[in-house]
Amino acid sequence: MRLMLTRVQRDALYLAVTSDLTGIGDIYIAFDRGDIEDARVLRLLYGGAMRLLDDIGWGADDPGEEFAITMPAGVLARTLRHLNERTADAARVHVDAHAEEERAARDCIVGCAVIGQLLAQLAEYPPADEVVGW
Repeated sequence: MRLMLTRVQRDALYLAVTSDLTGIGDIYIAFDRGDIEDARVLRLLYGGAMRLLDDIGWGADDPGEEFAITMPAGVLARTLRHLNERTADAARVHVDAHAEEERAARDCIVGCAVIGQLLAQLAEYPPADEVVGW
């Protein structure tokens, strides 16, 4: 089986692979804590990602408009499932962070509005003697 990727598909897949490879140190962490089986599973996953780079190019700007995937179908399927899971997780993190930032911004806006209302109401009162120490 030989799949062909367009430039756009390749670039998207390249970003997924290179993003995933930031966790390659997990192999050592698993190995160091004595979890050899976990280290082996991770080696297979990251090995598949690196093998995929052999097909699509290791450089961000590798030339070409079409890219042939020559990996064995089973290895490719396992690698793509792993990349899909990691990419979906990353998307959820970004969506959740964005939603949290929006909530925090709304809270700040409401806080500013309430403070502004209180200052406006306070301006209607005649000045009182200032409290010592304030």
